[in-house]
Amino acid sequence: MHIIYNLFPLKICKIHEDHHTLLELIEEKQMPNLFKYARGSTCGADYNNEIWFVIHVVSYEIPRNYYHIIVVFDKNMNILRHSAPFKFEDICIEYCLGLIVEDTCVIMSYSTMDRTTKISTY
Repeated sequence: MHIIYNLFPLKICKIHEDHHTLLELIEEKQMPNLFKYARGSTCGADYNNEIWFVIHVVSYEIPRNYYHIIVVFDKNMNILRHSAPFKFEDICIEYCLGLIVEDTCVIMSYSTMDRTTKISTY
């Protein structure tokens, strides 16, 4: 099992459940400057030989604002493309935790103000 430990630079770690060292850095890759401000959100969604994620960036104003970005990697975790930052609604605090990518739609689950559960289908 692997995890993304950081997005700038992209740090991919292996999880060792039966070893004294829990995480082992196995690869580090440079990313576009936009990812300097990015944080994780969803697990990777395997689709059409690609791995899709939703990540987020935070604008630290009062109140803070969360913006989401869809990022697509190849199977070797080389970045292929990413969306422009977007919001689901006109609400400052949104957080996306779920992503399903299918042939005819993309499904994302998210919350607003840390107190709702919503699903959006595109």
